Amino acid sequence: MKVEKVLIPTDFSENSHIAIDTAKVFVELFGCKVDLIHVVPVSSYLGESISNLGIPIDMNSDIYPKIIDEANKKLLNFSEEHFEPGVVQELLLPVDRKPYKSIIDHANKGDYDLIIMSAKGEDNTDFLHGSVTEKVIRHSEIPVLALDSKIHHEKIKTVSVPTDLSEFSLEVLPMAFQVARKFGANLQLLHVIEPYSLGMEIPVDGHQPIGENISPIDEEETYAALQNKIEEHFDGYHVEHLSLKRNEQPYYDEIVLTSGSVSESTPVRTVIKKGVNAHHEILDYANDNADLLVMATHGRTGLKRMLMGSTTEQVVQHLQLPLLTVKSVSESVFESS
Repeated sequence: MKVEKVLIPTDFSENSHIAIDTAKVFVELFGCKVDLIHVVPVSSYLGESISNLGIPIDMNSDIYPKIIDEANKKLLNFSEEHFEPGVVQELLLPVDRKPYKSIIDHANKGDYDLIIMSAKGEDNTDFLHGSVTEKVIRHSEIPVLALDSKIHHEKIKTVSVPTDLSEFSLEVLPMAFQVARKFGANLQLLHVIEPYSLGMEIPVDGHQPIGENISPIDEEETYAALQNKIEEHFDGYHVEHLSLKRNEQPYYDEIVLTSGSVSESTPVRTVIKKGVNAHHEILDYANDNADLLVMATHGRTGLKRMLMGSTTEQVVQHLQLPLLTVKSVSESVFESS
């Protein structure tokens, strides 16, 4: 998975510096280039007010060019203040009533590898939070890193990846591996067995239990199933450079990147939790035990519910660490960099 070109939305607020400062870390680690985007909001109210007053002023020819010119100067100063020469490639200033739509449109057509965005905008507004963040995560074709605080290189020690054993949830592994590798961090796979209520659970194959005396699923069974799924995923999706190395100690394995005769490995620990609600368990565990959460935006069971609808907003709002979301695709291809 490559990270060569990054898009950063900004509203020039103090909170937007979080994304800027984090982008600097990615520039240092990945050697990537950056584009900055500031969405100039369409003010229908202002246009209607001027029209009602009968003032001979045209919004498109008289007002917006001046606003855009001022915003361009501000964005240029912002770029020069925070980045070394040559890092920022393009300054984008679309005019749109829906900021998320412009961000998505430019991201999906701009050959970007990552969007880095602060969770809150000016004065802690929801410009880059809540519904906007949810919509960017939902519609973006590329990974989105949403965060409330700056990522510090030395503080990223554990990268956690929730998985529901589906192919979709495993598609984030190349990105998670690459990020963990660059930060020198460990990987952690988190699986939540749900529903876990009154001794009733869903077995690994996904079939509903029948009868009242079904014994709870065995954690070792789930762990073995996850190992098999990872190996099948790497083989079936032609992720030729990645493989799973099983260790003698249960729940502690390695993911290995092989390039020619050179191999690099990253430790991966599997954690299995049982709970009634997957996203609550993931939030609780990740907030206490991880430094970065990497998730697929599709999944077979709990992850799908967690990342669709209003629950996505809950995750972004309540997660106390950076969240990197990766949209699942039909085929996952790993590229070393």
